[in-house]
Amino acid sequence: MKASSKKIMTLNTVQCGTTRHIFDDASRAEVEAKIHRQMINGNAIYHEDGRREFFLDEAIVDLTAVGSGMYSWDKAGEKIKHKRFRIITTNDSTIISKTVERVVFKSWE
Repeated sequence: MKASSKKIMTLNTVQCGTTRHIFDDASRAEVEAKIHRQMINGNAIYHEDGRREFFLDEAIVDLTAVGSGMYSWDKAGEKIKHKRFRIITTNDSTIISKTVERVVFKSWE
């Protein structure tokens, strides 16, 4: 009898917003880019083990200043500087990780 040479493929699943992504290692980078875009648009990732991962943008504020001077504005004076945090929580909403992903400028409205 000839030995079987079938390769077993491992699939990963993750839900971001209302979309469930199923992918293998070959398509991981493409799917992670899609998930990242969804997270920027306000969706959270729901992992199978109950963890939730999302971005939270917090304005950078100078508490020694007054009024609009408290904020760091862009050159045009239309957007405020924010820190974008990547937050990971457990299924009971306990924060297990909060790291700065990057600094972004967002509309103040």
